[in-house]
Amino acid sequence: MTLQTIGSLFLTGLVLGAGPCLLSCGPLLVSYIAATKEGPGRALKTYGVFSLTRIAVYALFGVAAGFFGESVFQRFSETLLPKVLYVVFG
Repeated sequence: MTLQTIGSLFLTGLVLGAGPCLLSCGPLLVSYIAATKEGPGRALKTYGVFSLTRIAVYALFGVAAGFFGESVFQRFSETLLPKVLYVVFG
């Protein structure tokens, strides 16, 4: 992967990260920050911690799903099932 591709994927993630999840979590986070009466710098830090924690959980679930999927495909690699799944979901 080139640096340009990685940068493009990173920017795509930033743009798509401001979608439905932010809209559903945003009011809760804004209410929390308003209730604690933190300044703008502290509020930005709180949002950063929240976002990094969310990203870490998504990454952990993604890695777990990848390992699970790999083990399932290895278990059934000698059968016709993986070939059919590749064609159907490919």
